[in-house]
Amino acid sequence: MKPNKNLTIQFRAKTFNFASFFLPRKIKKDIENLYIFCRYLDDIGDQNNNNKKIALKKLNQIKKELVNKHTANSIITNFIHLQNKYDIKNKFAFHLIEGIKSDLKKDVEIEDEKELMFYCYSVAGTVGYMFCKIINVTDKKLMLRAIQLGIGMQRTNISRDVKEDLELNRIYLPKKKR
Repeated sequence: MKPNKNLTIQFRAKTFNFASFFLPRKIKKDIENLYIFCRYLDDIGDQNNNNKKIALKKLNQIKKELVNKHTANSIITNFIHLQNKYDIKNKFAFHLIEGIKSDLKKDVEIEDEKELMFYCYSVAGTVGYMFCKIINVTDKKLMLRAIQLGIGMQRTNISRDVKEDLELNRIYLPKKKR
């Protein structure tokens, strides 16, 4: 099934697109389908900022479709194929969805470092884990490092996007220090 061009790696992630040239051809399409799925979810959370109820409804519907392993949406279908092919458990997609849903609160304010770490794990560490499943990483230490890399990258994004996040009533910098 052909994905929406606007969600593809070539269109949305130029650096990652370049890096993908070093991936084996047999998994490159699967990595792109993972990227498209994650980007699609993220866009639901970001583009529907004016109508958060619709975004929440869509994200909840996607969770149901993943549980039922049935959907009319080709992006979700492609992800379900990845889940089956690489034994990716629903809980990782659900953590990602819940992280995105947390961005849909009226005001997002992170209380402490623990909450920030869980948020970063939800929206980025889960992606590192799913990526590992596709590239056949089985070493638990390496999978943990991929999750930590995702968390670190999300923290970098938070640092970069402080102004834009404030405009969306999102404050990811913890209120409390340890």
